[in-house]
Formats: sequence, C-alpha cells, structure tokens
Amino acid sequence: MRRVALRSRLAKMLPGRGSGPVVMTLLVRDEVDIVAAQLDYHLANGVDQYIVTDNASRDGTRELLAEYQRTHPLVVLDEPGRDYDQAAWVTRMLRLAKQRFGASWVLNSDADEFWRAESGDLAESLAKAEAPILEVRRCNLFAAAEDLALDDPWSRTVHRVSEPIAFERPSDPLRDPLPAPFLYLDLPPKVMAKAHSLRAVRQGNHAVARRGFARRARCSDVVIHHFPVRSREGFLRKVEQGGRAYERNTQVPETAGWHWRRWYRMLREDGPGRVLGDVVPSRSRLHDDLQAGLVVEDRRLHEDLRALQELSVEPRS
Repeated sequence: MRRVALRSRLAKMLPGRGSGPVVMTLLVRDEVDIVAAQLDYHLANGVDQYIVTDNASRDGTRELLAEYQRTHPLVVLDEPGRDYDQAAWVTRMLRLAKQRFGASWVLNSDADEFWRAESGDLAESLAKAEAPILEVRRCNLFAAAEDLALDDPWSRTVHRVSEPIAFERPSDPLRDPLPAPFLYLDLPPKVMAKAHSLRAVRQGNHAVARRGFARRARCSDVVIHHFPVRSREGFLRKVEQGGRAYERNTQVPETAGWHWRRWYRMLREDGPGRVLGDVVPSRSRLHDDLQAGLVVEDRRLHEDLRALQELSVEPRS
C-alpha cells in the first residue's frame, strides 16, 4: 500500500519549485464531512499554506476551520454572498496568496478534490514542471445511486470508469440526455499555475488569466480524485444550493454551472431519483459495467487517507 508522503518541508529546496510556498485555495459551503480530510491530506503532501473562503456554512464547517486555523497554516475568509460568484471569490484568494504569502504555485481546489501525486508529493511534481500552467485531469469516484442512502456511503465511493467518455456540452444542457451518467464523462481538467503574472481565476476553476502568453502542459504525475457525490442527502442539498445560487448570479452566462442548473431543474420537476440517475449509475448498471470492465474499483485515495490517519495516531517512541 502506498504510504502518504510527508516530505513537503524538505521539498521547498527543490530547484524547479520556486522560492515561495505552494498555496491551495478552497471555496467551501457545508463540507464538514470531508474538509478535514482535504486539509490533512494536502498539508501532508506538498501544500504549504491554505487560504479558505467559507460561504456561509451552517453544518459545522466554519467551526472546524476555526479550530484548524489555530494549529495549521490556514487563513479563513468569510463570504456571505448567495450568488456563487466563484471567479471573484477565488481571484481574491489568489491575490492574497501572491501578496501576503509570496506563493510560487497556486492550486485552486474544491473540497471534494484530492490532488494525488504518483511520485508521492505535489512539491516534487511541481519541481519538474516544464510549463507555468499545468493541466491536471480529474478521476471521478462514485457509488451506485441506491448505495448513497445506506450507512457510510463514503466507503462505497470507490468506482471509476476505466476510460472516461468523450463529451461535449449538449445544445440544450438543461434537458438533452447525456450519453452516460455524468461521472462517466471526461470532464474538463483543473490547473496548477505559477503565481507570477497570474491575474484572475475563471468560473469553475478550470482556467486562469495571466499577463502575456503562458505555455500549458499536461501534468501526467498528478491526478485529482474527485468525490462530488458522497451521500444522497448531501448531494441533493448541494444541488439545491448550487441551483439557487446560479439563478441569483446574473453576471455569468447561463452556460456557466450548466450541470447544477440542469440538476436543479430535474429536482424541482422530476424529483431526487431523476437527479441521482443523471449523475451516477444504478446498482444493476454498476454491476454490469464492472463485469464488462467499463468500471473498475479504485481505493488508492481511501488507502492514502487511512495511512495518514494511522500515522497521526502512532505513539512517539
């Protein structure tokens, strides 16, 4: 079993990494089930500093962040806005990363994303970077729709497609059928970027704006393990929140956040079952796709988190 790397402090001296810290930004709302694991994992694997914006959480997330802030390299900003102006809020964190912390690299993450370096440490991967902007593919992990209502659905969220399905946004994204469950699709990559010359982050965290031309490259060493659907209740709450927020935001095009808008319409018109069926497979389909090799089990991130937890409770000799 791969052991979680704990070498981020030594990695500061790696030649290609830059002199400043690796900073991860995080925009959260009601993520108490996963945010502690998110923070612990990346701080143990090459992230030096967190900047987190809490968007009016009500489930204990804000209190947990306050607790972490006392003992970890973490700054928390409070954003009460209800229109999910993600680009503006993340750009604000980007500027803080540059101006206050002198960041060398910035990673703009969501709470359900775990940036896993095959080499064992994000800092080591960044030290080998051949371009100032690195595209990082996402690996979507899921469980069957029926299993999301059972006890401990997180432990069942260990499936991914062996080859993501190529996909273009539908002409009518609110109503056109998808070629497969959403988490089977090849979703856009995220980016890691050198902080120098960065000006802004685009809605969705998939692109950044810089001064002048910047070469992009695919980062083959890092994969984002993405867990957007961790329980039935939690996901449906996110659909409700996300759909309402995008309705309020008149500054972004209607194509922005199209999947949240789609599921919010489904939730209101067709009910929760229709939403879940659009995102993850049924139990019978998952069984068939596992048998056919279209879906595989992937427990690497779960094992990493278990190893990290074991290290944190080992008695000192």
